[in-house]
Amino acid sequence: FFFQAEDGIRVPLWSRGLGDVYKRQRYTCPFCGKTAIKRQAVGIWKCRGCSKLIAGGAWELTTAPALAVKATVHRLKKVKIGATKSKEDKEQAHPIYLSLIHI
Repeated sequence: FFFQAEDGIRVPLWSRGLGDVYKRQRYTCPFCGKTAIKRQAVGIWKCRGCSKLIAGGAWELTTAPALAVKATVHRLKKVKIGATKSKEDKEQAHPIYLSLIHI
């Protein structure tokens, strides 16, 4: 198959049959841990276990760019916390740190 730019992503996904697979699949809820999240509408996902609504991707619960942003934010928070703590705070928070220094 040859697709043009104006066809969008739908045509390749439908030709492979992946759109419906991702859309109908159940996902694990990050709040309650149950495999009970189903798609309600485009970008709206609902957990049947805890009844929470989650905004996500149109076809999948989490998209690749969203995962990249989440990892970057987590890494930057970790760096910020590490920069604000003094050496004494780190030693008190991690007793293993003391044993590594004395080895």
